Amino acid sequence: YDESIELPQPEALGLEIETLRKQNWVPLKYDNSGIVVLINNPQDRERIEKIRHLFR
Repeated sequence: YDESIELPQPEALGLEIETLRKQNWVPLKYDNSGIVVLINNPQDRERIEKIRHLFR
């Protein structure tokens, strides 16, 4: 845990906090190179594809 790291605000990315809670993932970083997310099951390919689709 590092308090100096600022996470992107979900609302600024067009996401609703309640949706992220239900889907068990959170954006950690978003910039021109892409997005980095924390997800409870990194083996869930279907959910990863859905997240990718949100940011295309």
